[in-house]
Amino acid sequence: MVSELSQSVSGALRICLAILLSCLLGVMFHPWQTNDFPAQTRARDVRVTTSGEVTQLPERSKRYALIVGVDRYQDPQVTPLVGAGNDARSLRTALIRYGGFPEDHVILLTSDQPAGSQPTRGVILRKLSNLRAVVPKDGLLLFSFAGHGIQREGRAYLLSSDSQVNGDLDLLEDTAINVGSQVRDRVEETGIGQVIFILDACRNEPGSGRSGTDNPLSQGFVKQFSFGSRNREVSAFVILYASEIGHRAYEYVEKKQGYFSWFLVEALQGAAANDRGEVTLGGVIDYLQEKVPQRVALDLGRGKAQKPFAVIE
Repeated sequence: MVSELSQSVSGALRICLAILLSCLLGVMFHPWQTNDFPAQTRARDVRVTTSGEVTQLPERSKRYALIVGVDRYQDPQVTPLVGAGNDARSLRTALIRYGGFPEDHVILLTSDQPAGSQPTRGVILRKLSNLRAVVPKDGLLLFSFAGHGIQREGRAYLLSSDSQVNGDLDLLEDTAINVGSQVRDRVEETGIGQVIFILDACRNEPGSGRSGTDNPLSQGFVKQFSFGSRNREVSAFVILYASEIGHRAYEYVEKKQGYFSWFLVEALQGAAANDRGEVTLGGVIDYLQEKVPQRVALDLGRGKAQKPFAVIE
């Protein structure tokens, strides 16, 4: 059972994004400790595994982030997106303003950036490689991706701006980012102590002319991000998914962002604070799971459903 200690937010609700690790740091994880919280909801909304308590956050100088937002794709078969770049930019601002991340430690890759900061496969992997070299083992690495993600033959891929999806799996493997071997395994190999993944990658079917077709998050996609019990170096990790398994994530057309990212930033800015001015992991997830489905249903109709969930270990 995770202890119910609290992390204060001083001044005008200056909120640290690293509190996403709060359940592992003993920060008020009350929604999943109370007996009156429905068992079905506990199992469906968040999966928690604890194997020892993390007792402190990395200091500011040890917090690093790679924030990726892909709106435009070179392959004409891949449908463009509206809000992925805005999602990335707003999250970067929140990390610096509220999360205690030094500005030069937060790398932004979006479709409107210069060539060296474009979200191509090579640039994303190079920046991830660079971070692996500089983030200390007792540091915090946050990786956020907003864009298209797909699963093919049991493998999960994030589509960079130069990915090709013409049905040739070998070509896809050569041009997209393999979640297992190129993201998870590379982070695992570094032994970085605390890791956060934020994924808004199942927005719609990426194939041209099918932008209205659902591309639901699958169990197989989620499995590819699991660090596994063999890894003993990462002491804590959190993965926030924009939608639960079997559902897709939608774009908030009015705001030109994803619904998930819009409400995530709102939560970190203070909308999810409790009556003591604290933002906790439980509070953030509660806020997302209330606001995202509510707004999606209001804007898109009752037939559309999106509910974020988290994996915490």
